[in-house]
Amino acid sequence: MQASPDMAATSPASPATATTSATQQDWLDTDDLLRWRQCPRRYWWQREALAAGSAVAADALSADDGSSHALRPDDGPVGAAVGQALRASHPMGVEIVAPAGPHDAPGWALAVRATAAALDAGVLDAEGGAIVGACLASDDGVRVRADLLAPGERGLRVLRLRHATAGNEADVDAAALWAHVAARSGLRLQGVALRLVDTDFVYPGHGLYAGLYRDSDLSPMLGSRPVPAWLVAMRQCARGGLPAATPGAHCGGAAPCPWRPRCDAAPPEPEATAPDALAVLGRDHAQRLRAAGFARLGELSAAQAAAQLGEPRLQHIWQAVTQGAPVIAPALGAQLRAMPWPRRWLRIDTLGYAVPVWAGTRPYQALPFQWTLADESGPGTLLWHAYLAGAGAGTDPRRAWAESLLAAAAPVPFEAGPVFAYNAGYERNRLAELATLFDDLAPALLALQARLVDLYPLMRAHVYHPEMRGAWSFRAVARAFVPELGGHRFGADSPLPPLAASPAEAMARALHPGTSAPVREALRGALLAHGRRQVQVLMALTRRFEQAAP
Repeated sequence: MQASPDMAATSPASPATATTSATQQDWLDTDDLLRWRQCPRRYWWQREALAAGSAVAADALSADDGSSHALRPDDGPVGAAVGQALRASHPMGVEIVAPAGPHDAPGWALAVRATAAALDAGVLDAEGGAIVGACLASDDGVRVRADLLAPGERGLRVLRLRHATAGNEADVDAAALWAHVAARSGLRLQGVALRLVDTDFVYPGHGLYAGLYRDSDLSPMLGSRPVPAWLVAMRQCARGGLPAATPGAHCGGAAPCPWRPRCDAAPPEPEATAPDALAVLGRDHAQRLRAAGFARLGELSAAQAAAQLGEPRLQHIWQAVTQGAPVIAPALGAQLRAMPWPRRWLRIDTLGYAVPVWAGTRPYQALPFQWTLADESGPGTLLWHAYLAGAGAGTDPRRAWAESLLAAAAPVPFEAGPVFAYNAGYERNRLAELATLFDDLAPALLALQARLVDLYPLMRAHVYHPEMRGAWSFRAVARAFVPELGGHRFGADSPLPPLAASPAEAMARALHPGTSAPVREALRGALLAHGRRQVQVLMALTRRFEQAAP
């Protein structure tokens, strides 16, 4: 975390001499420990790359930069919110400027000296004092950047900060290493804790974040973390040959190991579910068919499918898979054709951050910031409406969101005609929350809620496409039926490089004060285009299903 404008940053004028004789390659840090605990081979390759310093190694280092740093500016839509939240708990705190990375020896020396200077200056003696991003180097060759050093009644407290509701084993490992280095640096410790977000906190506004965090004591768990023995084993591992691998979930996932291509022990990449896999029926049905001796849906004859699958929904899946084409039951077409006009299609987007920025909201609360509506008063008479919250992070958009959506219904109110959505329970919940919040808008919002027609259960009962591969998410349905519309991926029609991976991430970047005006406008344009594409998917699905006939 770089120095926040909301907290004082401490940095000395000249570098300090390292407290040990460790070379650049010898220093161990938090990321090293977490890699080693995850897989010794991953740690070994990383240390080899650090020692080699080759171009190939540099790429791997860039990809494998660890995940130990809990202080991130994207924990809220504006980085200042994180600084404000920390300042509310520690108004007299200072922040140490972070080194540029493991290679930044001068930066580490500066940061270690800055931390020592803050301690000598009595920062932790003042009420509300703390050192954010404290950098410490121990005499056994370890240097760490601890999230927080805070005063306790009988000594210092080391805190691991997570903008999350729960921690994990890696958090305990990191905190144990920080406590070890702090103790070796001569600091008197009272305890070690994990600081988490309290979801019961309601932000009153005006930067008053006192109460956002809750601390969970980790001290009883440190006995199960033999850090000195770990450090010895890590150095032995780095000096030895290629260690045995520990393959598992950490090899892949959302952040796969960057060394996987060269690892002979890594499990194979998971294959996408085949269209005729039994798994598309769901776990229980698949297990029953496997027990009956079937391996693929295509192995069932029509008579076997009728006997084994029973319910029409499963038989639709079997039929679509065996014929290699979607199945749309005629009953759905009749049901849709009977629906009156006007017809509307609605898609909404929400955000929810660990550090709330709008008064009256809670951490991770789903807050609507965008809606897109297609309004067809009769065949061939289509109007488009949309709302996207403004770029300012200080204004709660919920009232404007609700008022603009209701205004889009004029002159025909939402009491007439269906409003199609997909998995509409989400829309229903958001409308109910807004109706509770705004009494004067409640009748109209609840009228809209009552008109919602959920395409999800209708499709589950009457429709299946082989390319859905057992998935029923909006993305899976859009990709299977109308991939040409691009509604299954954000930024599908943007000529620019990807600016965000999701609408919520795009809105977070758009709200960030450090985002340039051109990038902000590009993000807002991508959000509006994505909302329109998603509604076009809803319309295309409805019209295709409506044409189903006996």
